[in-house]
Amino acid sequence: MGYLKGYLLSALADGHVYEFKTVLRIVYRQKNEFWVKNISLMLTKLFKKRPKSIKTKDGCWMIWIYVKKEKAKEFLKPWAFITKAERKTRKGFITGFFDADGQLYIRNRDYRVIFHQKERNRLQIMKMLLKEFGFRSHILGPYRNGKSFIYRLIIYGKSEVLRFLKCFRPLLKTTHWHVKGTAVRGLWSTGRPKGRAGQPRRRG
Repeated sequence: MGYLKGYLLSALADGHVYEFKTVLRIVYRQKNEFWVKNISLMLTKLFKKRPKSIKTKDGCWMIWIYVKKEKAKEFLKPWAFITKAERKTRKGFITGFFDADGQLYIRNRDYRVIFHQKERNRLQIMKMLLKEFGFRSHILGPYRNGKSFIYRLIIYGKSEVLRFLKCFRPLLKTTHWHVKGTAVRGLWSTGRPKGRAGQPRRRG
């Protein structure tokens, strides 16, 4: 269950936890129905009960579940919990965060895995987790995002991006995948993209 818990904790980048006296209401919100269905299956397996879901007027899917506090205390402070968690839980955490708040960018010879966050300290934790799996990453920013600012954590390079996809096997191909100049069909299952691709630029 460690991997599932890690995934669900970081997937809260697209969700929220509401705390009541004895229970927690764990909520996820996403436009991608496939992602929501997978979250539903994971929640059912972890907590042995089925969550509820609705499609909202703005076209998003919302899924929620009520659980007793003592069974889900990690959901109140997931970023503090993950620094002391076991390896398979950390692996799930990285995958869930990428699916919720990550981006795959491939344009000709430029390959990148990008994580976005308003809080730099969270990306510092993610950088530490990635290092444990042998990935070198770089935190950049802040960048203006409307009225606020965001930071980016980036993994550069074709070989590293393909290794990331093979290692963590994210669930989704979504609008977060910006791909031009190369095909991505079967990218993370084969470990190699189809078509021509040269050597990437590496930064810092």
